[in-house]
Amino acid sequence: MTKTPTSSFNDLGDWARDGDHILRNGDEFMLCEPHTIHFEISKISTGATSTWTATSRLSEAATDDEGFRYLRWIKIAGSTDDRLTVFSLEDGLIHRFDFIDEITIYPETTERGPVGGVYRAATTDRIFRDHQIPEGGYLKGEPGSLHYWDDNGEPKVHMTLFLDFESFEVMFNQIHGHEDIASGRLSVVTEMFESALQRRASEGYFDEFGMLMADDHHIGAHAAARLESLTFQCGAATALQQEFSPESAEVPSGFGAETSDENLSVTKSTAVLLAVAFGIAVGAAFF
Repeated sequence: MTKTPTSSFNDLGDWARDGDHILRNGDEFMLCEPHTIHFEISKISTGATSTWTATSRLSEAATDDEGFRYLRWIKIAGSTDDRLTVFSLEDGLIHRFDFIDEITIYPETTERGPVGGVYRAATTDRIFRDHQIPEGGYLKGEPGSLHYWDDNGEPKVHMTLFLDFESFEVMFNQIHGHEDIASGRLSVVTEMFESALQRRASEGYFDEFGMLMADDHHIGAHAAARLESLTFQCGAATALQQEFSPESAEVPSGFGAETSDENLSVTKSTAVLLAVAFGIAVGAAFF
């Protein structure tokens, strides 16, 4: 396994778990706390499926559920300037990634629980609480997640996020049919470790975050995650530009001059001169 010397998560042989959100090495410690990760969107699309999910009435487990289940989603691929690291105490750095090609956003469901989880925690809570982690972690009960696993030697990273139904409707309808996205940004709050060395050296600016592997490496690594904001710009507007010949410029229209098709033309610009911007900041009112 290749190690990256610059990583803060390379040599952790003297570190030990103190619960699920704290690692200790003597007087030093690392905490799993909420941090904001920004992704520049490179691809965005929508999808839907309808699946027969009802149980047979001939079965003892028969229910009155609807026959079909309809599900929609928004799928995003994006990159970040932050260094996201998967590590274990035994092996140190396992995988580093700065691009996720499968970020899927669903409307929130009662089965998964509400967006915001138990505490509806913000990233500033770790400062105001003096890094005293609440029971179960800051993002306890958050339905979204960031997940890493090894698929027969190929590292896989997937993020699942949720939006309240009204916000999802707005975003889905705006994206659907406008898949020529010019630019966009996704901001996500996720619980990840930061190294003690980085905390001392960076004075509040952290750019490397770690996901701790489960004891059973077949499970991979998991971090709670919440969509903080989704903003995108799409659509190329048509601009009208008047082009005058020198003759028509000398005698403007409206002052007795006759305007001919030769003197005035209307051209269409295919460049994005005026863009239709759709954005929604989700979470600001909640957290």
